[in-house]
Amino acid sequence: MRSILIFYEHISREYETCMRIKESLEKTPNIKVYVFSLHFQVLEALWRAKRNYIEMVIVPYAYKENSLKPISYLLRKSPIPYVINLHHEQIGAVYNEERLFPIDEISKNRVIHFVWSNHFKEKLISRGVNEELIKVTGSIRTDLVKHAFQKDKSTFSKEFNLNVDKKWILLCESGTTPYTEIEMKKKEKQGLKRSDIIEYNKSISLAYLENIRQNK
Repeated sequence: MRSILIFYEHISREYETCMRIKESLEKTPNIKVYVFSLHFQVLEALWRAKRNYIEMVIVPYAYKENSLKPISYLLRKSPIPYVINLHHEQIGAVYNEERLFPIDEISKNRVIHFVWSNHFKEKLISRGVNEELIKVTGSIRTDLVKHAFQKDKSTFSKEFNLNVDKKWILLCESGTTPYTEIEMKKKEKQGLKRSDIIEYNKSISLAYLENIRQNK
């Protein structure tokens, strides 16, 4: 029996996706998949690893070696062939986009990165990530949305008075607004640079205006 460990960080954002990956992988004979919280169930994962050969570990993020710190003991003690980064964050503003990219030898040449598109793949390559370790998969979380709409489209059409025979476009918008002056001062006290906060406000304002323009 070959075992795979999947770790999730945010239960509302990632858990259901991880369970669907588990369901899909277990359709292959002799594969057993276990899903654990990266913050609260690492000891359970270690217990499982002592009793099974672990062929693959799937993590929510891996930007540097320290990202794998919660499971470092597991990686040191077990000869795990594959470490996969689901890379849940792939959209960032210009001022903080760099936080999305791997920065060290481990994350660039040891971890397999799942990416949503060739666009993000090229960005990883430009920052030195091994191209052979980048796999374009699409956004696995949007599969959940697609499934929900296909399953209950008639229900949505009745609730929102939509034509069930037409194509629908789902627009994701966080509703975030720029920081007020009071909020900016609080962020500065927390250690953020004022110039970065101003740049953030500009990006949020542009996104908000573009959202309004596209929905007129």
